[in-house]
Amino acid sequence: MATTVIGDIHGEADLLRDLLSRIDSSDALIFVGDLIDRGHDNRGVIETVRPLVESGRAICLMGNHELNAVLFHTLNADGVPLRDRTEKRVARHEAFLRDYPIGDLATYDVIEWFASLPVFIDRPDLRVVHAQWDAAAIDRIRQAGDECGGLPSNWTDRWQFDSAFRDALFTLLNGAEHPIPDGQTVLDKSGQDRSSVRLSWWNGRIGSRLSDQIAGPTAHRMQFFDHPPTHMPDGLYPADTPPVVFGHYGFDDDQALRAPNVICVDHTRRAGGPLTAWRTDGTFIQVR
Repeated sequence: MATTVIGDIHGEADLLRDLLSRIDSSDALIFVGDLIDRGHDNRGVIETVRPLVESGRAICLMGNHELNAVLFHTLNADGVPLRDRTEKRVARHEAFLRDYPIGDLATYDVIEWFASLPVFIDRPDLRVVHAQWDAAAIDRIRQAGDECGGLPSNWTDRWQFDSAFRDALFTLLNGAEHPIPDGQTVLDKSGQDRSSVRLSWWNGRIGSRLSDQIAGPTAHRMQFFDHPPTHMPDGLYPADTPPVVFGHYGFDDDQALRAPNVICVDHTRRAGGPLTAWRTDGTFIQVR
């Protein structure tokens, strides 16, 4: 049986339905996460994906947006949200909150489902993760949860008190942060001053400038044109390992292959970007 891996959807239910209509009905499905936020119909996406998971046809991984939603809606022992509900965070979560308001019974149900999602798939023929395949982080999650990428039932408690677990989960769902050399900072796409960046963990030293090593859209990388190169981390994704599929980075070139065994299925960050899916026979589908 073939498997089709579907990229970040971000609330675009119509795109998802169009994409699913083009996928062989016998294919197993894997969603890389980030079902929610930004788009027009968060409820429609969840009500399409969740039955596929519960019927056994699909697996849905947790993305950083599902992680953020769980932390945003979960209270600690003192009744304080695990993620502060700042004005900026409420604005970023607005599309989800339109369909699932704070405190609503349907919201609690969906958040509980998000919290149960696995964070990676590791098969002999295929690996899938939301943002970054990192062996040390994978091992840490395995020690805490299970071999299939599932998190422990008390993982929100561990998030609060176990920094190694928190760092591992952050790496897999957001991508590891690396400091910009010489203490320099840059403004990111949202106007925030940043002292660290996410690098293309699947490549080696692919260029002499920091801009050549940044993971993400070309326009975003060009902000780093004049910065010096940085030292890429050790343990980059080996060429002799199973294909790995991930989302998260919102590339703007519509290309799925980042290396022969590395596939990114997220091109939705820019306005009008396509929803992307990759099939284990090497083909991929994009719908706008």
